[in-house]
Amino acid sequence: MQSNNQLFYTPKATFLTDKSILFGLTNYSLSALSSNGEFNFEKILDSYSQSFSTMEWNTDPQHLIEESVLHHLLNSDITSIFIRMECNANIFRENGVIFSDHWTQFITSLSEYSSVKKNMILSFDRNTHYSKELLESFLTLREEIIPIELFFECDHHSWKNPSALKIIRGGKIKVVQRDIPDLAGFNFHIANPDKKECYLRLLGRNKVNWFSTEKKIRYQYDYTKAELEQIISKINSLRMSYEKIYVIGCNSPSHSAISNVRQLSKLYQLD
Repeated sequence: MQSNNQLFYTPKATFLTDKSILFGLTNYSLSALSSNGEFNFEKILDSYSQSFSTMEWNTDPQHLIEESVLHHLLNSDITSIFIRMECNANIFRENGVIFSDHWTQFITSLSEYSSVKKNMILSFDRNTHYSKELLESFLTLREEIIPIELFFECDHHSWKNPSALKIIRGGKIKVVQRDIPDLAGFNFHIANPDKKECYLRLLGRNKVNWFSTEKKIRYQYDYTKAELEQIISKINSLRMSYEKIYVIGCNSPSHSAISNVRQLSKLYQLD
């Protein structure tokens, strides 16, 4: 059986064969790369960049990435960074996070790095229902943080309604796509109207525990080869519409995400 490090340390060419298809992982998978209990962040980022061009870093608006971590992350050879913030409507309230000095300093720090493509994903949680005001605030924020590009992700079915879809299409909002369990009544899909970039998160297909409040349990899943082949077919279909596609392994545990992305890259080369 291969160790986690063996799954990870693979030739760069394996993952970077096509500049229009970028495979990557979340920061949660980085912990699987430490050895003997030692976690050297700079070395792990360096090794990561040898195999991947993109990464998703998960955080939340109340606990933004530490300055030292952000510095190492943006000074690495990873060419495209996605900072995904799990949030709710409070982010836009008068005393919300985006009006704080902490937020301003964070956005300024991000903007100062010119060698890295910076992206931010606002992911609204399962309890955040659609509102026109919330979506319009999102559009305003998108303009305010240029050149950082803003993506949208939602987890409540109320967002799939004619009013919301009209705003999303009209504003060409970049909507995150997700591979999730096929559960009748819950597996809703909102198309991404932006034709330049598509972001696909692989969350696993754990039907039994999909409604668990524990993410490690909810996303615990190891894709089969047949399922990965389905995802390759989806990627090829997406290539017909988008210039660049990001594919991020978000399932757990870490070694499953690493293994699955590795298998995906190989299948993509063989396709």
